[in-house]
Amino acid sequence: MSENIFSYVSGETKIFNTSNENIKVIVEGINGDIARVFLADKNDKPYESTGVVFENATTEEPLQPVKVKDKESYLITWLYNYKLSMGSKLIFMLERRKEQKEAIISLAPFFKKN
Repeated sequence: MSENIFSYVSGETKIFNTSNENIKVIVEGINGDIARVFLADKNDKPYESTGVVFENATTEEPLQPVKVKDKESYLITWLYNYKLSMGSKLIFMLERRKEQKEAIISLAPFFKKN
């Protein structure tokens, strides 16, 4: 299974393929800490999650879908990894990553020459 990484900081929307050719995973950043995940079929129509289990891979707790923008969605945070299964078959994993924005601070203005 290929590495699937989503950056919460950028607030982007990313589409991932799964090992099931009929299901795509769409991840949409809400803010720097939270994103929503929803499923689509190969024709980009919402995929009903019957038979699908989306879970926190770190705690092994299944997530319950909620309606967000009229789509069945799963809310996720950058703290954990997630996996999607159909039956007992793992079809998708999302690895966590929270990028740090670089800040360059110059101390020169705080020092005075005598």
